[in-house]
Amino acid sequence: MTVKTYNEIIGANKEKELLEALKARNLYLKKIITEKEKTIAKAPEGLLRISRSGNRIQYYYRTDPKDFNGEYIKDDNCQLACKLAQKDYDSRVLKIAEAEIKLTKKYEKLLEKNMISDVYESLHDGRRRLIVPTELSSEQFLERWTGVSYEPMSVSEDISFYSTCGVRVRSKSELIIANMLEQKGIPYRYEYPITLKGQEMVRPDFMCLNVSTRQEPQFKLYLIREFDRLKTEEQAQIGWNAKRELSKINYRIHTDAIKEYLIPAELTKQQISIVYANEADVLNMALFGVTAKQWRETNPDKDGNIRNYAGINELICLSNMENINALLIEEGMAQSERLKKLNQIAIHQMSVLNEEPANRQYVK
Repeated sequence: MTVKTYNEIIGANKEKELLEALKARNLYLKKIITEKEKTIAKAPEGLLRISRSGNRIQYYYRTDPKDFNGEYIKDDNCQLACKLAQKDYDSRVLKIAEAEIKLTKKYEKLLEKNMISDVYESLHDGRRRLIVPTELSSEQFLERWTGVSYEPMSVSEDISFYSTCGVRVRSKSELIIANMLEQKGIPYRYEYPITLKGQEMVRPDFMCLNVSTRQEPQFKLYLIREFDRLKTEEQAQIGWNAKRELSKINYRIHTDAIKEYLIPAELTKQQISIVYANEADVLNMALFGVTAKQWRETNPDKDGNIRNYAGINELICLSNMENINALLIEEGMAQSERLKKLNQIAIHQMSVLNEEPANRQYVK
């Protein structure tokens, strides 16, 4: 079993907060004492005795201390048993509350007159310079932590992202984080060099300080690492979104060609939607090898459609195929022939984009 330190439980230099907590606890205890004294005064005299007969619990009312057995309480008088049981409980709570408040009041008076952190503050400035204090105030500790000097990493002159407090960072996303930390009053070091156990020196983007515990928790480092990973993914996502939007634009060109050349005027809205879906599945089959319905059936736990889970290369290929299919529709090529041609184009383009030899079978 790991025993937590005082700082982990209460926090460093927390005598004042502890004093406030004691005062609040004393007020709570006073309230309990007042309430229990009132309920006990209204309760009936005497005591409750409980016994068991087989599977049945029986209650007895004792009014004479010498009479241990007492009078049997019938079922139709169960309220008497409840009041006696509540009185016994309230009496025990009252006894503990009265004992606790005596101790907490003594400790409260002690803290009001003597705090370890006040000893250093009460000394002459010249004497404080000669002493290593047992405890620093939060302000003093924060001043020392933020005052640590270190050589920052070089930043390109082209970068001009400065936080509200004048800290120069490398990107807009880091600027958002720096400004948020400063706004919330969370102290941090930017790209401070640290040496991990068994590893070389690293420079996390942000190292934050928990002022209450005066610790730099390890999970913050994991958070920083996760942020670094997300930055990399963010750049990739920007490219993916651009390709996805381009695919959507080309899909509009594709649907316009379907509307103009494949949909007769007399079709109903439902019939028109079927035509659009069939042509979308031509592209799906040519590139992914499955229809939208087949993909949904094999991926019931995923939202959206198959194109939402396509890679960047697949989106590039899909965008090209939508344009090509629109041209083939205008030329009057049959759907089956278009599917074969688009599949051949998809295999060739994906082979080039992935820099791999084509190994997929053409659609027959």
